[in-house]
Amino acid sequence: MNKILTLQPDISFNEDDFAKINAEDLSANNNSGHLKSTKGSNAVKLLIKNKAAVISICIILILALFSFLGPLISKYTYYEQLRGFENLYPSFSHPFGTDSLGRDIMVRAMYATRISILIGIVSSIIVLIIGTIYGAVSGYFAGAVDNVMMRIADLVYSIPDVIVVILLSIVLKQPLYELFNNSQSAFVKSFALLGPGVIAIFAAFALLYWVTNARIIRGHVLVLRETDYITAAKALGCGRARIIRKHIIPNCASQMIVTTCLMIPSAIFLESFLSFLGLGVSAPMTSLGSMINEAMDGMYTYTYRLVIPCVILCVLILCLNVLGDKLRDAFDYGQKAKINEE
Repeated sequence: MNKILTLQPDISFNEDDFAKINAEDLSANNNSGHLKSTKGSNAVKLLIKNKAAVISICIILILALFSFLGPLISKYTYYEQLRGFENLYPSFSHPFGTDSLGRDIMVRAMYATRISILIGIVSSIIVLIIGTIYGAVSGYFAGAVDNVMMRIADLVYSIPDVIVVILLSIVLKQPLYELFNNSQSAFVKSFALLGPGVIAIFAAFALLYWVTNARIIRGHVLVLRETDYITAAKALGCGRARIIRKHIIPNCASQMIVTTCLMIPSAIFLESFLSFLGLGVSAPMTSLGSMINEAMDGMYTYTYRLVIPCVILCVLILCLNVLGDKLRDAFDYGQKAKINEE
């Protein structure tokens, strides 16, 4: 009867082998954590190294301090009329001069810049929320749901936005004035200073301007939904809402930041354009567009009235656009650098 020979290899371990393996694992884990920590820091480092981005950030901060802190230290208000000081040229007591009603132009420029910045930020947040949710849902479900949602987005994109804003300003003017006059809420009363035109701008951004952001987020989500960690989350039983909220949207942070930063100058320009037409901020509150409109009457005699708000508006929009472009470049290059390191 044949005997079956079995080979039993002599395998033995000592403490040094385990110590070596543990050290290697620990080193690998540390490197992995380092890569994760540098995911967002690469873009910040690249942005700081860019001179145009740093200059834009500094100018934006200066304008923000000028608009938010300036009125606190000024002895004039945006509506105060100084009798006998009408149409003054720039001087030590009035660095930007005064208008035809004796109002200090520098203080009015401070409030106008503040209004423009706030309207830009609030409008961008509205677009960010609506566009991100819409794009994330469309990209995650894909298929027929994606086709229907994108066709709706195409329909919204074809609507002329300026006409919608003008129509909303006209239609909402009387109902909003009645709401402002009858309401006892301090929050509602605060909007009365801005007027129905600003509410119409917010409504227009909520209805129309989210499409571009939704398309960008949707394209990124279509890539993310095929990744391994989304598959693992599905296998663990995570619901769709939790996957979108916890895993999809946080990984779209770079796209959200860039689109929001680029949306702010668009909102500022739209508000200035409508205020120039008399459909934006209501008097006596002022904005950069309304200041430009008021300066048109004496543009040849008192040119400084027109130049000052135009320069502030152009510099603000230019710096925000440059910052948005450099942010996009930094995130794109930082993502490529992270992939190369991995």
